[in-house]
Amino acid sequence: NNVTEDDFLSKLCHDKLADFYQPEKMEEATERLDFELSVINKMGFSAYFLIVADFVDYARDNGIAVGPGRGSAAGSIVSYLMGITTIDPIHYELFFERFLNPERVSMPDIDIDFSDERREEVLQYVVEKYGEDKVSRVCTFGTLAAKAALKDVGRAMGVEFKDLNIMTKILPNIPGFKLIEAEKIMDFKTLIDSRQLLKKVYQIALKLEGCVRHVSVHACAVIIGKDQLDKNTPLQYASGSEMTKITQLPYQQLEDLGLLKMDFLGLKNLSVIEKALNNIVITKNEKVDLSKIEINDKKTFEMISRGETTGVFQFESPGMRRYLRELKPTELEDLIAMNALYRPGPMQYIPDYINGKHNPKKVKYLNDDLKKILEKTYGIAVYQEQVLKIAQVFGGFSLGEADLLRKAIGKKIKEILDEQRNKFINGAIEKGNDKKTSIKIFDEIIEPFSGYGFNRSHSVCYARIAYETAYLRAHYPVEFMTAMMTTDRGNTDRIILEMNECGTMGIDVLPPNINESGNYFTIIKESSLQKEASKDIKTEDKKYDLKISFGLSAIKGLGDDTVLMIIKERKNNGKFKSLQDFIERLENKLINKKTLEALTFSGSFDEFGDRASIAKSIPDLIKFSRENSEKKENNQIGLFDAVNDDSIKLVLTKGTATKDEIMKWERDSLGLFVSDHPLKGLNEYFDLYGKSISKITEQEDKDQKRTIHGIVTNSKRIITKKGDNMVILEVEDITGKIEVPVFPFVYKKINEKCFELDSFLKIKGKIDENNGAMKMIPNEIILGNLEDIKQKFQKNDYYQIKIPDDISRENFKKITNFITKAKSTDKNAIAIQISMQGKNKILPIKVLINDSFEEDLKKIIN
Repeated sequence: NNVTEDDFLSKLCHDKLADFYQPEKMEEATERLDFELSVINKMGFSAYFLIVADFVDYARDNGIAVGPGRGSAAGSIVSYLMGITTIDPIHYELFFERFLNPERVSMPDIDIDFSDERREEVLQYVVEKYGEDKVSRVCTFGTLAAKAALKDVGRAMGVEFKDLNIMTKILPNIPGFKLIEAEKIMDFKTLIDSRQLLKKVYQIALKLEGCVRHVSVHACAVIIGKDQLDKNTPLQYASGSEMTKITQLPYQQLEDLGLLKMDFLGLKNLSVIEKALNNIVITKNEKVDLSKIEINDKKTFEMISRGETTGVFQFESPGMRRYLRELKPTELEDLIAMNALYRPGPMQYIPDYINGKHNPKKVKYLNDDLKKILEKTYGIAVYQEQVLKIAQVFGGFSLGEADLLRKAIGKKIKEILDEQRNKFINGAIEKGNDKKTSIKIFDEIIEPFSGYGFNRSHSVCYARIAYETAYLRAHYPVEFMTAMMTTDRGNTDRIILEMNECGTMGIDVLPPNINESGNYFTIIKESSLQKEASKDIKTEDKKYDLKISFGLSAIKGLGDDTVLMIIKERKNNGKFKSLQDFIERLENKLINKKTLEALTFSGSFDEFGDRASIAKSIPDLIKFSRENSEKKENNQIGLFDAVNDDSIKLVLTKGTATKDEIMKWERDSLGLFVSDHPLKGLNEYFDLYGKSISKITEQEDKDQKRTIHGIVTNSKRIITKKGDNMVILEVEDITGKIEVPVFPFVYKKINEKCFELDSFLKIKGKIDENNGAMKMIPNEIILGNLEDIKQKFQKNDYYQIKIPDDISRENFKKITNFITKAKSTDKNAIAIQISMQGKNKILPIKVLINDSFEEDLKKIIN
């Protein structure tokens, strides 16, 4: 139609103005749009915006979560109108010049966040739309960092892996750490001085550090070309793949060739949001549109102000929670500021921001113009955009010139800095400001805060994601926590932390259930009997009718094919009525010892009987399945006749699983404790004598001396080259787990029983980080007596009442009334746990257990 890309982009944007802005804002919005389009047209980037908008639209149309924006691109009204971002740059006072500077031609850089589990779908769409010959991933060159250099050289010289591991573990995991600094570390120097081969490894690694090691695929960069890419850049297939093409030039050189990269980033939190919204549709038949939620929701901010931010994007760390409790945020601007301030450098100004929030009248400004710019952040220049505005208002800079000033200060080149400083002061004086004030503004605000200032555009976008995750957690807690646990299903440490958080929130997390669980974490509803129990017995800790159940795929030893067959059979022919029904309906090839043990020990069969009873009956179950299969093959019975055949009855061997057995089985089959925990109820003990693991595994606690308590869940013995013993322990408390490497010099002082599974330990040491994982480096380990501690401190002992599955409502009512009447305040009274239909519920009603109570209870149940 002979419509240019420039004209097409302009028409689309102008047509959408009325949908985004009220009449009183139209003049300002139109003026800004025309300015941005003129810059974009002049630079030749109209097609770039059209392409990005196209694949973002595709993602949204197909239910793929897309972020509200990222980086400086959110400062563009064109991005906003085209749906590339969802942040209004006029409302949030964001600058286009921070994105595309009209004073200096630079490549646009629009990064887009997608659900990390569906990002590849968007990439595939781009390939199909523009052609395989015009789309390519970008290469990146990996270089040898300090630890990698040691390991590569050591492997080439035949050094054993365990020796290299010991060598590298001594070094700090600090970005940019250089091997030349390693000799200043006493343990490292002692090690290499005592081993000539290791010293040789170190000397060679020093020379190779920083060299290019390999070519790989850039995590997110993609090139889309107008013509065939191989006409402009050499291409190759990624290592180990005949499907993924990559350029042979890095993106910096590709830009010199005129090729534009686009970043497709995967963000886990968007996957959580996507799953949570789907969960809400399932549980409440409600479709939540996050673009239309109340932006200053009271319930959400009350939750954030309490520091209850597990799962809230970028607001989870203990330090951030502490500041949130002090700040008590009430609006999105507070989250935007905290997102920008909570990082090295500007973090020192957080107390000033908090004081300003609570006492705004005490904040002092040099003059009214400065107050207008800094009032939202209580006198602190938090954002780069504020620095740009100060340079514009006081120094007479254009916003483009102000951005060049910001970049010049960041480079810290004295000649350029002096030149810009003089330009600002002279400009400020020309605008009527006195010299003393002008110098003060530059020296005390512009120069220091240009280094600290954060990109407000990016902070607004990510604060929005934080708010959305917080809103979902506050209003739809079960749906949100289920989504988060499903997303983190491969990370046991996160699952433990999230299960602990569910407990704090009053959400029950249950073992897998053969009739309820899906592939991953599933939301299940209380049965009518459980609701009746909750109604008749006023449970103070009950908050939700919905519960979270582990997915069948979380069970170790249960193959994917078996899980899919179970779910398919249940979907096609209904829930399994009994264990016999399950055995008869599944193919004989799936009924084997490994599968049955996995399902039994994980708790999946709990509604069919006691775990110990089923475990003892597994040989009989396998035999029953084989005989049943043979009869079907011989046409002695129809496919489903056995279910109704009274002559065929599967009888389980009697048995009763102990609490300790159940916990051990769950840990072995699921990788963690689910229905209970050996350390449950010992919060008072931990508060008195140490810290929980979840609270110490943070960067800010690095190198500080700490004390933790936990049980040994894994123990790996190692013999060093010198013949010394050391052990790598995995220690867990109710909030998380941590690795504890016990080096030879500590090993010699420790009781051997400390290294046995399930030992309860008190560990003193410091926190260190290695390859992104926190470790506890101990200097003292003491074996504790868990039973003695439980007797003194445990607060949640309970008396279990097992209720038959076939109990009548009348008898069930009698039981609940009996328990209520037996309520006691005696110091020896304990809580009641009802075990019913495969699920457990601890009631906060305490009862004094004696012979009379048990005898009366048996009469009602039987």
